Amino acid sequence: MMSHSDGEVWGMSVPNDDIIITSADDNQILAWSTKERKLTGRGTISSTARALKRRGASSLTSFPDS
Repeated sequence: MMSHSDGEVWGMSVPNDDIIITSADDNQILAWSTKERKLTGRGTISSTARALKRRGASSLTSFPDS
């Protein structure tokens, strides 16, 4: 069983009839095959983006001005 493991999914792309790509608060980009019904690829988002994300609990969280 593979999935995003931390927070919420905040991005999804469907480049063709077989592939769905998702991104989430867990700093991962995952590629899924709808025909095979499984995870087919994985990538990591930059650590800088993750550090900024950790300031809030959600992508909908508003941040105070610093």
